[in-house]
Amino acid sequence: ASGSRAGDDLSGPSAGARLWPLAVGAGMLVILLISGGAVMDRLDDGRGQTGRSEIWARSLVALADAPLRGHGLGTYESIFFAYQDEPHVFAYQVDKAHNTYLEVLVELGLPFGLLLLAIPAWLCWQVLRGALNRVGGRYGITAIGATVTIGAHSAVDFSAQIPAIALVWISLLGCGYAQTLPPGVSAMVFVRQSKTANRPDDPH
Repeated sequence: ASGSRAGDDLSGPSAGARLWPLAVGAGMLVILLISGGAVMDRLDDGRGQTGRSEIWARSLVALADAPLRGHGLGTYESIFFAYQDEPHVFAYQVDKAHNTYLEVLVELGLPFGLLLLAIPAWLCWQVLRGALNRVGGRYGITAIGATVTIGAHSAVDFSAQIPAIALVWISLLGCGYAQTLPPGVSAMVFVRQSKTANRPDDPH
C-alpha cells in the first residue's frame, strides 16, 4: 500500500502545486482592485495630448519608420522629439515610452527587440513548468509572481528599466530557474569555476 501511495505521489504534481499560479494571479488581481484608483490616476496623469496614449501613438509611428533595424539602443529620448507634431506639446521631457516593450521595439527593431523580450519570457516559462511539476517550490513561485507584477506594470510604465528593480527581479528569476536544473548541474558549474580560480599560474 505504501508503494502504491509513493507511486501516486510521484505520478505528477499535486493539486496544491497546480493551484499556486492561480493563487498568485488572484493575489495580483486583489492588489490591482485595491489600488485601482491610484493606477487609473497614474495612467491619466497627462491629460489631452500629453497622456500615454499620445506617446504610444507616436512611438508606433517611429517603429513603423524603422521596423527591422530600429533607431538604436538608448536613443528613444532623442528620436521622440522628432516625432512631435509641434514643439513643446508635452509639459515634460519624454525620455521613456511608459511601455517597456514598445520602447525596446522602437530602439532595437522587431527582430532583435522580440528576441530580447523572448529571453525572460522563456526563463519564466521554464520556472512555471518547474513549479507545476513541484520543482523549485517557493523560489519558482516568487520568481513567477515578481515577473507577472513587473511584466504587467511594464506595459504602462518603466519599472523594469529602473536598475534596482531590474536587479532584484533578475535575481529572483535566476534563483527560480536554477531550482529547475538537475541536481548535479549547479554543483558541476561551481566546481569547475572553483578549480579554474584556484589553478596555479603556469610558471612558463
